[in-house]
Amino acid sequence: MAMGKTVSSLAAMAIVFSCLLAAGGQVSAYEDYNYILDPATGRRIPMATAYQSAGVRIYFGEATGPLSNPRHLFIDGQDNLYILDTGNNRILKFDRNWNLLMSAGPDTDLGLDAPQGLYVDEDGHLFIADTENGRIVHASPEGAFIEAFVEPQDSRWSRDYPFRPVKVYLDPIGQIVMINMEDYHGFAILDAFNKFKGYIAPTRLPYSFVDRIREFFMTPEQKERFGLRLPPIHSNMVIDAKGSIHTTTIRTTAQQYKQFSNIGVNLYPYQGAFGESAGDYTLVRYGKDVVDPQFVDLALDREGIVYLLDNTSGRIYQHDQDGMLLSVFGGTGRYAGRFIDAVSIDADSRGNLYVLDANSGSVHMFQPTAFIRKVKEALRLYYNGEYEASVGPWREILDIDSGYVVAHLGMGKAYMKQREWRSAMDEYRAAGDRTGYSLAFTELRKDLFRRYFGLVILAAGLALFGLVRLLIALRKKQAALSI
Repeated sequence: MAMGKTVSSLAAMAIVFSCLLAAGGQVSAYEDYNYILDPATGRRIPMATAYQSAGVRIYFGEATGPLSNPRHLFIDGQDNLYILDTGNNRILKFDRNWNLLMSAGPDTDLGLDAPQGLYVDEDGHLFIADTENGRIVHASPEGAFIEAFVEPQDSRWSRDYPFRPVKVYLDPIGQIVMINMEDYHGFAILDAFNKFKGYIAPTRLPYSFVDRIREFFMTPEQKERFGLRLPPIHSNMVIDAKGSIHTTTIRTTAQQYKQFSNIGVNLYPYQGAFGESAGDYTLVRYGKDVVDPQFVDLALDREGIVYLLDNTSGRIYQHDQDGMLLSVFGGTGRYAGRFIDAVSIDADSRGNLYVLDANSGSVHMFQPTAFIRKVKEALRLYYNGEYEASVGPWREILDIDSGYVVAHLGMGKAYMKQREWRSAMDEYRAAGDRTGYSLAFTELRKDLFRRYFGLVILAAGLALFGLVRLLIALRKKQAALSI
């Protein structure tokens, strides 16, 4: 009877919470707009809505109860959603309609202790970063224990960092790629027999010439604090079908997102800073310092678009394959589409996004609008080499939002591929992209030179011939006059 009352109370709380979420959306309209950043100044430019909240789920049914400090969510190829309920040491599996398909917790033989990361392969097998137990657990699709991967007995493994995996993934050839807690050596790779294959993509604490000068003038206390700085570490990862490791990195102000090859080379075209360092008044309101962004997770959709989740601001930054920012949305708050402690993000096959909030134990859902679907269509055509066809969708996008800089940039790139330099210059000018405009102008100048070089040489030759003839005639006339 007591359990029934508890469940009823939870359901009632969930209903009240949902009402508060809906009401909150009306109160804080300032935060609800989507935007992009001006490439030149970094200022926010409001844009048409790219993603809209599709609700939030905090109550998952009587059999499940509330989540406790969940740290990871994962969506498989069938759009089943897995939640790593860290505080309850269990894994939950739901279908796209939120029907519970599997629950593997303390009452099973998994024996998890504060797990931090989860990966599910094509056959539904689970790989769990069982952090406090110091192992990676391989479980069946039903959640039954199969095997464990532990600290390898290899001299190349750094004993300075105990085996405490926080994130895990499988690459295309079945190797385990893991992130070890606070380990700057990069990704550790294990084979199917628990043999250590090495590290790739290490992180380093930057130390510049300016730092050396600053350190010279520091007091002993300042030097001590300076020496306590922590190096950047990879916070999460996704491995694509080609084996590239897409990762987010925290405690750094540049290259917070990278796309590593299998030898640790960053292949992503844009290698600058991501996010915004400027603060937001809402961060202070919810007890967070106004600091640089900390990207804790990322998602890749089927078009190759990347979504970066910033735990500091609660915002989601959407970039295309070349690093162009497409939209920014989300934020901090206690209502649908806003988070207090956003820790994980993933996308399903339909382009919907799911964000896990560890603070409230809730999952927030976002649906793409017709506007951003059209943007994706234009990008798909462009990256498939259909440059001329991509111009049409970009024009439709500008009919909806004439100030959407990305559309002008997209058209400029498409015109460049078609060698229509003047049109590209017009689009880059509209986008305020001086670099693109300069490139288009340079190509136009080269094209004009190649096109009219023969005529210029011919005209110069004729002019020179005429000048010579004139000089000869003048000399003859002068000679005749002198006689």
